[in-house]
Amino acid sequence: MRRNKYIIILIFACWGLPLSGILAQAPSVQKEVKGVKVIANVKDDGIHLRWAPTSAVLWSLGNTKGYKIYRYTIKVDGEITDDKEFTDLTPNKITYRPEADWEAIINEPYAPVAAQALFGETFTISRQGSPNMMEAINKSREEESRFSFSLLAADLSPITAEYSGLYFVDKEVQKNKTYLYKVFIPESTKPLDTGMVYLSANEMVKLPRIKSLKAEFGDRSAKLEWNTTYGFEYYTAYNVERSTDSIHFEQINERPLVNAGFDRNKPVNLLYAADSLPENKTTYYYRVKGISPFGEEGPGSNMVKGEGKVKLQVKPFNIAHTYNEEGNILLSWEFDEGFEYMIEGFHIVRVENLDKGKVVKLNDAPIRADKRSFLDNQPLTSNYYQIIAASKHGDMQASVTHMAQTEDSIPPAPTRIIKVEVDTSGVAKINWHRNTEPDFYGYKVMKAYDRTAEFSLINGQILKDSVYVDTLNLNRITRKVFYKIISLDKHYNHSKSSHIFEATFPDVVAPVSPVLNKVLQDSLGVALYWQNSSSKDIRANLIYRKEGGRKNWKLVHAMSGKDSIWHDRDLTNNITYHYTLIAVDSAGNESAPQRALPITYKDFQLKEGIKFFSLEANRKEKFISVEWELSKNKEIHSIELYRGDETTPLRHFMKITPDEGIYIDKKLVVNTSYKYALRVKYEDGTLSKISQIKEIKY
Repeated sequence: MRRNKYIIILIFACWGLPLSGILAQAPSVQKEVKGVKVIANVKDDGIHLRWAPTSAVLWSLGNTKGYKIYRYTIKVDGEITDDKEFTDLTPNKITYRPEADWEAIINEPYAPVAAQALFGETFTISRQGSPNMMEAINKSREEESRFSFSLLAADLSPITAEYSGLYFVDKEVQKNKTYLYKVFIPESTKPLDTGMVYLSANEMVKLPRIKSLKAEFGDRSAKLEWNTTYGFEYYTAYNVERSTDSIHFEQINERPLVNAGFDRNKPVNLLYAADSLPENKTTYYYRVKGISPFGEEGPGSNMVKGEGKVKLQVKPFNIAHTYNEEGNILLSWEFDEGFEYMIEGFHIVRVENLDKGKVVKLNDAPIRADKRSFLDNQPLTSNYYQIIAASKHGDMQASVTHMAQTEDSIPPAPTRIIKVEVDTSGVAKINWHRNTEPDFYGYKVMKAYDRTAEFSLINGQILKDSVYVDTLNLNRITRKVFYKIISLDKHYNHSKSSHIFEATFPDVVAPVSPVLNKVLQDSLGVALYWQNSSSKDIRANLIYRKEGGRKNWKLVHAMSGKDSIWHDRDLTNNITYHYTLIAVDSAGNESAPQRALPITYKDFQLKEGIKFFSLEANRKEKFISVEWELSKNKEIHSIELYRGDETTPLRHFMKITPDEGIYIDKKLVVNTSYKYALRVKYEDGTLSKISQIKEIKY
């Protein structure tokens, strides 16, 4: 045997670097526990032990230091024993056999793999088998490859495991005793986990039967699959067997199949095998058997059977159509008569929605294999047909798609607009009812700013949806927009337009500003006179005032949009006041503030002319009496009476001689509140202060 290199050829059923079955069965491998894992099995000649290190480093250490096995007797005749009999089964340690000894098993299929891993100067894998797998292996670190392949070879061959120093048979056991075995690497400078296994000498393991085998048959081919999750604790590899009579089976795989991608966290780990059948139309039977790490073969799996099927290779062709008197569509096609024996018949399908791929089968039972026509008595406006030849074995061949259209002059029904929502940014969202006709195509959206004007198309392409978003210019004199929708079918037949829907713009345009004409001081205080805004929806006029050099304006009064005069009486002598005016419309939009007008208020210290006055309403006689008492400071010329009502501010109403002391007001309107005030005019032309203003309901 040459030391420099062994030629290694491995054939696996899957791709990727395989790991030892022992490691796959060890639940603590995912935690990267360092040490030795061990399993055991009871046979007629004793208890068989198999172990494996958990990493390439420990594999090298085990090859150098060897392995020790201790046995402890735990039970005798089912009872726990006190003395715990101890036996060192390996006084000289166990390690791999010398290179010369391997010549004896050179013909064992997997022995060269382990020998190359142990003794080869390099570890090169030939490219027979899967190229992807070999490339992945050659890219791996050499030590990892030696470790992985040596454990795989040991899993697949008990004699190879024994020569690798990973197998031991304890023949000195008694059937009535239960033992604990410890396997470990001695003389290690670092703490390592010891492999332990506990079993009775009479507990022979019965290997389970695989029950998940399935098969799919093709043209002189069979594809097999089964779930390796069930039984993964027992099997590391599998053999596939085939039979023509369900009794006598032959193995079809040259090498055992290994599930290198096994993941114990998955409920399903499928393993596949493919077989080439000698011929079609013959029934073949298959079963699989698992192989344990001890080289034992399990019972045969559930049996599957089937025949090779000739795959249908021809399609229907030359699809054509005509119309009958009712306007229905008569399809015809051609098909090679030499292949009629292979098919059950034909199926006709129609694509009814190209966007969604909705396909409808038009015939319940297959059309006879010798027939070449089909009448569609319920065609759509546009029809996309396929003729499908269905083989007796279940496979199908479809023709190219053939289009046929029916005559159509009937337009779709007009839709109805549900609502139009216009927001303050000018975005209008239009919603309407969707048409349901099978040949419906889309919509045109029309708009106008006058109901009687010509409507314009606003969507550039035909709209498939039942909603449209439009953008409006809100800075318009009119605040109305009008929409209508037209429906189209696939033949471009236009429906009548929908009803016209009127939508109102949100009012975002500020009103025209009122004009503040003048600010004057009179006997009632400071009077403001203005010209109201020309906008039609003015809700109020807001009067703002600020004092002297202050920056902040204060709202001092709000009036209706129709008033055009107001008196400010809350004043302080020698203070300069500035006034401005803002109009507010019904939407709350405010006009720009008017140019402010200033005035300096002067209080002339007028005398008290009216000492007291009172009001009384006499509804029976239909008058209001105004009585007063004068303060006689100097000669009085007359009494000035002021009156106002709910809509009219306080104004000069009547001049009365000073001797009367009472005035009867009969110029009244029922259910109106009146305000009165008095002032004295003296002979020298001066005026007194205006009296307190009093109000009475008539």
